[in-house]
Amino acid sequence: MLKRTWIITGEITRDDLEWVLRSRLDFTRGEQHYLDFEDMFNKQPVKVPSKLDPSTIITTNEKEEMWLKLYFADRAILLAEEVNLHKYEV
Repeated sequence: MLKRTWIITGEITRDDLEWVLRSRLDFTRGEQHYLDFEDMFNKQPVKVPSKLDPSTIITTNEKEEMWLKLYFADRAILLAEEVNLHKYEV
């Protein structure tokens, strides 16, 4: 069976999420990391968004792969094997 993991490097919008859910693709949203700071005026801790891990989508056949490429044609999607993200995944 054809199984490929794709990396979505840009921001995922609400419309993107709805499309992925309708398509029934295996989707994992990238984790948002935060930096901890202290507000000097209020002496309160503040979390500021920093690095965002890329989101991943897994396709299992050529039809899913074709629709994924068409939908994200205006944005960067990468095949995970090409960047060795999931090199040892079974």
